[in-house]
Amino acid sequence: MGIYLDTSVLVSVYVREKHSKKILDLLEKNKEPIYISRLVEAEFYSALVLKKRTQALSQENFKKISDFFQKHITESFYNCLHLTDDTFSHAIELLQSGKTGFG
Repeated sequence: MGIYLDTSVLVSVYVREKHSKKILDLLEKNKEPIYISRLVEAEFYSALVLKKRTQALSQENFKKISDFFQKHITESFYNCLHLTDDTFSHAIELLQSGKTGFG
């Protein structure tokens, strides 16, 4: 099966936020593969840039987090899903039902 991380969850893995501890605890206990998409990868950097622009993240921390995330990508820590229209349709249906892993 596996766990799919959306952008908001992925950011909380690398940047200390309200739900970071809960997410990190879940991932630490997880034995399943962890999935992200290329879209999430792009959105992750977009979220970091926004945090830097709003001064919620220093340039130094931006670089450290970016480098650490890129290392995880390079070392295949995450499995990359290729998104299709069917993938988006399924995700929309799941979200519309309100049945997510954290809710």
